[in-house]
Amino acid sequence: MTSNTVSATPAAPTDKSAPAVSAEPVTAPVLPEAYEDLAGQPELAAAWEAEVAARRAEAVKLQALLEYQERRLAEEDTERPFAKESLLKRIRRDAALMLGVPEAEVRRLLSAAATALDWVPRTWELYRDGQIDFTRLAKVASGASALVETNSGHQELQKQLTCALDQSAAAAAPQENVNTLGRIVRDTVNHLDAEGHQRRCERARGLRSVTVTHHDYGMSTLRAYLPTEVIAPLEEDLHTAAKSMSRRPKPTPALQDDETPPAGLDQAGSADADAAGPEPAGAAYGNRMADALAAWLSDAAAAQSSSAARAVQPPSTAAAEGARSTVPPRAGATINITVPLDTVTGTGDAPAVSVDGRFSIPASQVRAMASDSDAQHCYYLTGTETKGEDESPRVVRIVKAGKTNPVAAAIRKLGTGSAERAEPELLHQQLVEQIMAGTNLLENRSGARFVTGRLREGILLRDGQCQAVGCTAPGYASEIDHKTSFESGGSTDAANSWVLCRTHHDLKGRGLLPEAGNSSGTATGSGSPEPDPPGSSSRGQRRPPQRARLPDFDSAPPPAWASGGEP
Repeated sequence: MTSNTVSATPAAPTDKSAPAVSAEPVTAPVLPEAYEDLAGQPELAAAWEAEVAARRAEAVKLQALLEYQERRLAEEDTERPFAKESLLKRIRRDAALMLGVPEAEVRRLLSAAATALDWVPRTWELYRDGQIDFTRLAKVASGASALVETNSGHQELQKQLTCALDQSAAAAAPQENVNTLGRIVRDTVNHLDAEGHQRRCERARGLRSVTVTHHDYGMSTLRAYLPTEVIAPLEEDLHTAAKSMSRRPKPTPALQDDETPPAGLDQAGSADADAAGPEPAGAAYGNRMADALAAWLSDAAAAQSSSAARAVQPPSTAAAEGARSTVPPRAGATINITVPLDTVTGTGDAPAVSVDGRFSIPASQVRAMASDSDAQHCYYLTGTETKGEDESPRVVRIVKAGKTNPVAAAIRKLGTGSAERAEPELLHQQLVEQIMAGTNLLENRSGARFVTGRLREGILLRDGQCQAVGCTAPGYASEIDHKTSFESGGSTDAANSWVLCRTHHDLKGRGLLPEAGNSSGTATGSGSPEPDPPGSSSRGQRRPPQRARLPDFDSAPPPAWASGGEP
């Protein structure tokens, strides 16, 4: 990918006066190398110009609203906090009435725009020029807001932290999709302010909740805000169950013209489908996940991983089909996370990140999981390699340590008795020796077509998510594909294998996935996707996604190690 060059010095304050739509020429979109020919498609080029014009107009609108807010606040006596808050409510109401939008929408727009203008001006300028949309701007502004809030009273530190975030985000925003940019912002904020992340996590846990909304047509929505270490294994178990359940031949009937689905749901009944990634197996896949969750919720034995399968009548299809579906018990999935060495030893508070890059877990919870004697841990050591200064680290070695904690083994060898007493450099060297001495999972090979066993385990840990450009579908819900098909002489090894979700696997098989080298429209292999081995389920995960290089404030971190534990 090509990227913008961003200066490392703080940007000059943005001029808030005389808002007007920019007359600057339209900047070409930043496209992945395999997709650069899209810029030459006249219809897409016209659509891009219209998109840039809309973004620039929206930026002018927000700047005008901010100026109105600033003028009204200056005209009124707002020294008392309550008076200021009341006036802000009136200002938002005025804007909502004028624009014909909900007040909550005005509050969201003004909050993100004000934060971006004050703290991440480079990113704001990208938005003002039409290079990024408001959703990306809001992602960066949210990260800046977190840094400002947890460092309240330290204005100079706030400026330093938000300037570093602005530099990292501005380099990545034009070329990354919203999900990937969100991960870059999250990881940058956590890197810059690990202690603040711990405080934010503690506050978030205090907001845990469950809400139920009842809809027409005999359906309801269950929304739960719970700790990630509880929900992540449940999510993987649902995918595992859905893969093993029989597919129904009839999809859910579409709504009629005069019917409206519940708010936040599409006709398939899935919330935020884009964020969830491509559906891995047919129209009924989400139905099977729903049936599994319903069965586990209604059966205490299944909820506690009972060994007996349970036959249930899916409520959504019982009357229509009279069918019965076998829902397996929970498989007891683990969560796979990459943990910085300092977090394990207690000398740092950087959070752990899931190997598919989709979530993070606070340091305190990671240490509690690591010390839980009832958890069934499996440890891995991951060795990375960075070839160029601007390249992200690349996983080249994955060593399975099993139940043996590699840090504890290193401490025993050093004879220090505890991590606190060990010299960090010596502890680091011990881990490097373990990585180099162990068997590299990525060096396994097979003469068979299917990728199984430790080779499969290593590839899922290396990739973690679908490797198609911009896709964030997790590895355990995806498939492992031969880059050069087995039928065409491709070998079954790590170098010739990668993780693809079912959608992108199908596109590659049909010659429609440019990053697979088949942009000419001709399939590179058999012309159809290679299925997973019968009865298999993807249970590993991955390296973090492509991301902008973090500001080099500290020395290079030690090799990361991963721990999967039962919650």
